[in-house]
Amino acid sequence: RHDVAAARLERDAAVATADDERARRREVHNKLVEARGNIRVYCRCRPSRTGVSAAECPTDEAIVIRRDAEGYEEARFEFDGVFGPASTQVEVFDTAVRDLVVSALDGYSVCVFAYGQTGSGKTHTLLNA
Repeated sequence: RHDVAAARLERDAAVATADDERARRREVHNKLVEARGNIRVYCRCRPSRTGVSAAECPTDEAIVIRRDAEGYEEARFEFDGVFGPASTQVEVFDTAVRDLVVSALDGYSVCVFAYGQTGSGKTHTLLNA
């Protein structure tokens, strides 16, 4: 009987410690999310169907679009993160989505909003299709 009571006390202490650690992890995670910004904008360039792309990704946070065939006229855009044509689903998930999944599992509302013209790669990014 004494062994059973001791085991129950040990189990209860372990459960309480786990609950405390889980609450602390949530608190730290949510502080990190707030510090990074609750709204983040990422850009992903899908692979070119023709092998010629008008987009270049000079940094992890910028994209340059060539507006003419000669490349003289270009526009530069900056985001919280840019994924080039060679980026993988794992890279996109690890960088842009993983924290949202953790927040959703912690009970917070999250949203992934994919925007772009027809054929720009929304389905490719969200479904790897």
